[in-house]
Amino acid sequence: MNRPDTRQARGRVPDAPRGRRLFGAAAMVVGTGLAWAQPRTGLVHVRVEGPLDSARIARSIVEEIEQAGATGKAGVALEFSANEARLDVVWTLARAIVDSPVPVGVLLRDDDDRAAAWNLMLLGLAAPVCGTAPGLRVRFEPGDDLAQLMPADLDTEKLEREMRAFVWEGLRRRGVDPAFAVALVDRSSSIVIETSASGATLSTDERAGEPLLRVSAAGVARADVSAGLLQGVGLVDVEVRDARALIERWQGEGGTRVVKLSSGLRDARDEVQRELPRVDQLLNAVEESVRHAARPPDDRAVPRSVLEAASARALRDLDATRARLATLEARFDEYPELLRFPAPEGTPVARDAERNIWDWRKAFNERRDRLDELAEDARRLRR
Repeated sequence: MNRPDTRQARGRVPDAPRGRRLFGAAAMVVGTGLAWAQPRTGLVHVRVEGPLDSARIARSIVEEIEQAGATGKAGVALEFSANEARLDVVWTLARAIVDSPVPVGVLLRDDDDRAAAWNLMLLGLAAPVCGTAPGLRVRFEPGDDLAQLMPADLDTEKLEREMRAFVWEGLRRRGVDPAFAVALVDRSSSIVIETSASGATLSTDERAGEPLLRVSAAGVARADVSAGLLQGVGLVDVEVRDARALIERWQGEGGTRVVKLSSGLRDARDEVQRELPRVDQLLNAVEESVRHAARPPDDRAVPRSVLEAASARALRDLDATRARLATLEARFDEYPELLRFPAPEGTPVARDAERNIWDWRKAFNERRDRLDELAEDARRLRR
């Protein structure tokens, strides 16, 4: 089992020209609509359900954006319904949006609790247009950024620097003071919405208006703000009922292809937690059957044919158990983030990422060793 693969989270920090050619020849913002330099047909609606908690979901979304560009689509709408979003995943998506030859819009929508993750608002700022569903609120609570799931060897300074550049450009295009990019990305200082006769603006004077982002003296950030207020200060562009309403603004001809994606990390974790004890149960059953065949309770002589049948049966069961264990190990290749969670064995004291990784490797190594030992015991029945 390898450490989490962070290759998808590598990249250069953009220079100023790259940031300012944000949608270059591919698209330009016209009010809340888009115009394209060359005719394209068909649209793609990518509906992402659940948290942005894995590198896999980032790769899947990027693939859809790249495919849309390669197949001449008119645009892509990314719809999110997440309360939690890793900054490195958002960064990966922002890079794909910036580099896309077709415009990519972002819609924040959650019919369950009508809330969206703070980091998704940042992604919307990197896009040419960001829409929100009616009644939505953008929130942040400690832990919502899932920082504990990010790769340990990730260059976070580069990530944050490039993310600030994306947000800086998004603010500039929307007529918002781009100096707020640092506080928005880093959540390093409080921001309020100051309302006057001339309109609403962002301010760092906490006495001036309604809080957008609160940062305590201890550096703990929290946010809970309506999308309507965000639209008033230019952090989101438009309120829409659904992604179709966002897409219709682009006037793309041809059909709309709808893609549903989800991370799958939670399902993978549930599978590992559920199946690993079953592996142990199977190993225990094989151990008991081999011991019973080798030494019957009444010490009677056991015919060779019975021993050979018991050996074959045990080896078949061990092969099936080995395959099940390999399937579980493959989940860690798909989701390196699983290594960041505590393993079922090991002391709960002084848990950290490195200890969790060590405990998971120990858990699988011990079960592989036990498989080999039981297979040897089963083969001895034939001798």
